[in-house]
Amino acid sequence: MKNVLSKMLKATARSLPLYLFCFILLQGCGSESGDVPDQTDLRFASFYSEYLIAFGVPSGESGDLNAIGSGQIDSLFARHGLTRELFEKKLKHYAEHPKLWRNVLVHVRKNLRQAKP
Repeated sequence: MKNVLSKMLKATARSLPLYLFCFILLQGCGSESGDVPDQTDLRFASFYSEYLIAFGVPSGESGDLNAIGSGQIDSLFARHGLTRELFEKKLKHYAEHPKLWRNVLVHVRKNLRQAKP
């Protein structure tokens, strides 16, 4: 049972970039105004940037995503002051507020550019 749960968690973690991308596509253009990222949004952007750098980039010619374990994702959450519950809550909030999500992605892009050697 534990092995099955572990496999499901790993598969979910590997699919994280796809899930987040789908949120963007499904939401379209919103008309909200004043969706300025707060400190939690900036921590989320920092988390997502580090996740993409460490695990979300295809490795080698096969294009396989780097493997990620539940301990690694928990460590990443802790480093950025997030919990799984807060992460899930933020994903739902971004799905309802696409302009805010786009603004968070601006910070992600900025973080990724700064991380390039």
